[in-house]
Amino acid sequence: MIINKLKYTAIACVALGMGLSSCVDDLNVDPKNPSQLTTLTSGEQYYQVLAQVYGGLVLSGVNGGSDITVDDGGAGVYTRQLWNLQELCTDEAFVGKNWNDAGLDELDYATWSPDNHWLYEAMSRFTFQINLCNEFLRIIDEAAVVANPISADEIALMKCEARTLRALSYYHMMDLFGKGPWVTEEHSIGTTPETMTRAEMFPLVVADLEDAIKGLKPASQTIYGRVSREGALMLLAKLYLNAEVYTGTAMWQQCATACQEIVKTIPDLAPTYRYLFCGSNDKYVASQSAGGPMEILWGIPQDNSNTQTYGGTTYLGLGAYNANIDKNLQQRLGIEGTGWGGPRVRPEVPNVISARDEERYLF
Repeated sequence: MIINKLKYTAIACVALGMGLSSCVDDLNVDPKNPSQLTTLTSGEQYYQVLAQVYGGLVLSGVNGGSDITVDDGGAGVYTRQLWNLQELCTDEAFVGKNWNDAGLDELDYATWSPDNHWLYEAMSRFTFQINLCNEFLRIIDEAAVVANPISADEIALMKCEARTLRALSYYHMMDLFGKGPWVTEEHSIGTTPETMTRAEMFPLVVADLEDAIKGLKPASQTIYGRVSREGALMLLAKLYLNAEVYTGTAMWQQCATACQEIVKTIPDLAPTYRYLFCGSNDKYVASQSAGGPMEILWGIPQDNSNTQTYGGTTYLGLGAYNANIDKNLQQRLGIEGTGWGGPRVRPEVPNVISARDEERYLF
């Protein structure tokens, strides 16, 4: 998956009645940065926009820029925001007090207020990602009539992928906040979306995801980096699993059915548990290029050449190592750079796994 160098900008203009009867040409400003485009002229550029949508899950911005305003660009990464809100609020993990970053203690001790910036930034990231998906869905049909056009079948597939990515962000919004703005590609840019509770949002997200799954390719035919049918089925299973919390009505059988569909085509797990956390774990991502059992049903590519970020697995890997880690151990583990001494599990966690369990005891 090539993370694009294209910055696609959707510009919505709102006409305000100001008692003026004339216009000024100075307001007609074209982008001065040659990497910023407002018109796409080839099928390749539409693929780049799709790459941008996928990249929104692990990158901090486009072309190194910031797409949501945060005090630390790395902290604004989708996966970092998600992990902090899902894990630091539990008894499983915390961030070392040597960091002293604003708002983290409040998450660790469940004392946050509406002013906690992690909450604001997470909601901003989720809604931004949803709007990326919506904008892609608004424009993708035009890829059939440009230079090097994209086929109708491929456009249909890309639409299903974008809808699945959108469902993922709605799932995270429902799970963490219990409500949020509902907006799709059918809404006009600039309109104020309706705020829905998770009970109202749930059936809409599930129905759209169920329909999108029908148009996705199975993992054995999916290009690495793009979501497969099985990956989307697991997202659907997670929604079903939480249905009773979200709506008051359990959907256990639907959850089981979705999981059974996955097992039909992906019956095996990776031979060694820790391999899933190695730098070469791409061979276990469900795709046509997988070199072994496809246990990772939906993988978001990250490497040290094309997708560098202070979020993603950089945050969970390098971020968790002590800054004073022994140099020999650092070399043996293949760690480049100084550890951050940040995210870590609580000391009680290793106690529930026997040191004799060599597959899982990695503390």
